[in-house]
Amino acid sequence: MSAAGDAPSDLPLSGRVVLVVEDSSLQREHGVEIARRLGAQRVLAAGDGVEGLEQLDRNPDIGLVITDLEMPRMDGIRFIGEFAARGFRPELVIASSHGPAVLHSVRLMAETYGLAVPGVLSKPLDEPALRTLLGMPPALRPRGPAAAAPELQPLDLERIREGVRAGEFTCYFQPQLTLKGALLRGAEALARWRHPDHGLLGPAAFLPQAETSAEVIGELTAAVLAEVASHWQVWHRRGLKLDVSVNLSALSVSAPGYADRLLETCARLDLPPKALVFEVTESASISDLGHSLSNLARLRMHGFRLSIDDFGTGFSTFAQLERIPFSELKVDCSLTRNLPEAGRSLLLVQGMLKIAKDLGLNTVAEGVETLAAWEALRQLDCERAQGFLFARPMPGAQLVDWAHQDRAHLRA
Repeated sequence: MSAAGDAPSDLPLSGRVVLVVEDSSLQREHGVEIARRLGAQRVLAAGDGVEGLEQLDRNPDIGLVITDLEMPRMDGIRFIGEFAARGFRPELVIASSHGPAVLHSVRLMAETYGLAVPGVLSKPLDEPALRTLLGMPPALRPRGPAAAAPELQPLDLERIREGVRAGEFTCYFQPQLTLKGALLRGAEALARWRHPDHGLLGPAAFLPQAETSAEVIGELTAAVLAEVASHWQVWHRRGLKLDVSVNLSALSVSAPGYADRLLETCARLDLPPKALVFEVTESASISDLGHSLSNLARLRMHGFRLSIDDFGTGFSTFAQLERIPFSELKVDCSLTRNLPEAGRSLLLVQGMLKIAKDLGLNTVAEGVETLAAWEALRQLDCERAQGFLFARPMPGAQLVDWAHQDRAHLRA
């Protein structure tokens, strides 16, 4: 029976198939009953990970798994890894009595596998908490990184080269807003491939291969810059004053003379230094250190800004900040996604932002997906943020309309 006042279609699990995996029979029955009250079309149960995998094999329409972690035969951690490896992609809610450090690590593990994790709940399972979690709009739910379709492996290098030369690659742009005032100040350019057979492909399908060839990744970067130039000039004429972040590969940054080629490309495309922020990862900036320092210093000398991307995920972070003239620090989504609940992440982000402020660096947080994370970063004096909370990456032609029409509610 639905809760008072709820029509079946208004319930958060309306029409869905749910699997509850829990070794305690009492708590398992409790979870099944809650799922039914929240409108599930069908609720299945399993006593451990082994039974959970059997249920998934028999019922591929399962759309939500609620699982405990500590169970006999196969625990919840191994269960999550096993069903993700088999290609199952239900949403996942973790219900456990373990402490926040363990739960945070398991959640990150699941998101790394490409699973959507609406949240983590304490045992015993609480119906109002689950209802609130599942009733949140998708844009406000914490999500893991999008994964390439399991059947699509990185494509052949020669085919990528052909695609670049045939003009099949395009850019999507993810807005960057100030945390104070929600003002649009920048966007990150993200390469996409309009593949004639596979449709629109994200970077997982082509970047690993493209980055094995200096020639191919160089041509791809030039294609990205050409599209950035065409959109940036339109935005500029229409009064949208943005800078655009463009990723540079480790292979390019460490190549002798790469800065000269990049400067020539930007001059030919009429892209001024104020238009661009070049993002480099920690690994990019330490690969062949001499050539990397030469290229990055020359770009900075010519007025282009440099951002250290995925900050906090590498091994030489602080040395790189001392060696290379970065102008911006970008905090990785693995640290921002679960703020402020993840106490360790909160402390790390706080420390990073203080270092950035002391060094006079601009700061951008990526992967912001909840209002709570936005508010936590604002309180820590982070300057800009990007993430699904306010916008997914979009074609460049849509950005002006988005800026004029879709931001009022964000500022509110």
